[in-house]
Formats: sequence, C-alpha cells, structure tokens
Amino acid sequence: HLTRLPPEIIYWITSLLSIMWPPMPDDLGWVKISHVNKYLRAVALSSSCLWGKSLCDLPKAYEVSLKRSSRSALFVDTKKLSRGGIACEDIIRSLVANDLPRLSSFVIAGSGLHMVEAASALSRTARLPLLEELHVNFFSDFYRPDIDTSIMNAPRLQHVTLSNVFIPFAAINLT
Repeated sequence: HLTRLPPEIIYWITSLLSIMWPPMPDDLGWVKISHVNKYLRAVALSSSCLWGKSLCDLPKAYEVSLKRSSRSALFVDTKKLSRGGIACEDIIRSLVANDLPRLSSFVIAGSGLHMVEAASALSRTARLPLLEELHVNFFSDFYRPDIDTSIMNAPRLQHVTLSNVFIPFAAINLT
C-alpha cells in the first residue's frame, strides 16, 4: 500500500512523475496522483516546489498552482500560458507586480506590450535571488524591451537567451 510509505518517498515518486508526465492543457499528468486517495492528495498538495515548476502547464489553473506553490521558486513560460487558450496579460502583470523575486526560470516569448513590460521589469527589480534561466524572444518590431543587465542583480543566473531585445551598454565594458 502506498499509504504506508513515508511522505518523503511519495514526494520523491511524485517529483519523478512530474518530469516523466508533465501536465498539459488536456491532461493533468502527475497531478492525477492527488486524485487517488486522501494521503496522496495531502502529500501532492503540500509539495509546493512541484506546483512552482508546473505553474504554466495548466494555464486555466494558474492561480491555484501559484497558491499551492507557497513561497517556492517559480518557473514561468509565457508560451505555455498562451497555448492554454487564456489571455495571459493579467497573469504576467500580476507576476511582475508580486512575484518576480521568486522566479527561477522565466521564458518570455511574444509580441504584446505586456511581454515588453515583463522583460523591462527585470531591470527594475532590486534583486532576483533565484533566477537561473532567462529566455526573451520578441516577434515584433513595434515593441522592443530595454533590459539593462548592468543593474540586474541575479547572482544565480546561468543561462540567458535574448532575441530582438535592446541591451544598453557602455563601450568601456568591452575591454
């Protein structure tokens, strides 16, 4: 019986499931484990970091996933939000206003003004202590964000991809 396993083992199993069976707009994926019984549901609901990683996998449940992520790191992909058939402008604006310091991975792809606002807000945020990955790709010549990387404080940042983004820099930084 699964109910005899300690919660740490159930969490580990759920964590592996989240990699092998991610949620999609038409399939709950690993979240289905929370529908088996009360014990598995309690463990899944308390696994805040899994909810932070799956935040954009079920766009219609974004607010629920955000709440369940508690204070865990967030993995936000605007392409996944847009694929879910919902307008992601309000979600992006709410994220910028309230949760940027919690970002671990941020993928911004699109052409709307809300995407430009999100990318530009990265420069204005005092500290991004968890940000490890940043991918920005704009499809518009009309809107183009400015990202001032000289003032971005992201000590864990390891991977950056910028496409169609203006980056101000001083020539003395090139030596």
